[in-house]
Amino acid sequence: ETAYFLDLRHRSEKPVAVVGALRNSSELGWDGPANLEAATRAVIDPEARGQGVFVVLNDTVHAASEATKTDTQALDTFQSPVFGPLALLEKDRICWRRRQTRRRTVRGETFEPRVDLFTMYAGFDPRLIDYAVASGARGLVIEGTGRG
Repeated sequence: ETAYFLDLRHRSEKPVAVVGALRNSSELGWDGPANLEAATRAVIDPEARGQGVFVVLNDTVHAASEATKTDTQALDTFQSPVFGPLALLEKDRICWRRRQTRRRTVRGETFEPRVDLFTMYAGFDPRLIDYAVASGARGLVIEGTGRG
């Protein structure tokens, strides 16, 4: 969602990458540093210019507007089911498979000032959500449970 929001607001020709890790630094095969390197390689490549915001993980570049998380435990969790990834990173080169040809951006200078955040847990009182709406929340972000 963060990458998609950034893509909707990003009007520059400069590419932006959103990156993360699916394994933390205490786990074997920590992927954070490799993902940062891949993201850096992707955004400095001349082919990336004008393509908006990317999601880069596991040596794969996805358009932020097309990426979806498919499996909370898999390193290749992010997929672009309809069109496939924009690029694949190999050891010494980036294989661009396609370009984003149409991007949608949203204009506007302000954002809703009140968006309430909730973390779900066993025994969560749903009246808290009713209270948030009744007291003026213009949006809700609900963090669910699960691994990932």
